[in-house]
Amino acid sequence: MKLVAAHLKGEIIDAIDACIGRGMPGDPGHYASRSAFIRAAIAHLLDEQATPSVIRHCKSPLQPVATHADA
Repeated sequence: MKLVAAHLKGEIIDAIDACIGRGMPGDPGHYASRSAFIRAAIAHLLDEQATPSVIRHCKSPLQPVATHADA
């Protein structure tokens, strides 16, 4: 896995935190951490939204994004 960082509003973090640890490990909808929740949310969104053209686009080589040091 690769690390991805994101800035989220406090209300979103609070909502994610409310979902952490519910149920038993192995149960659908059980998330042991924020990372587990966010990975599941991204996978769900890709399953729901990804069309064949989006999937083809995602498989193409990505161009690097300029960083502050590059500017």
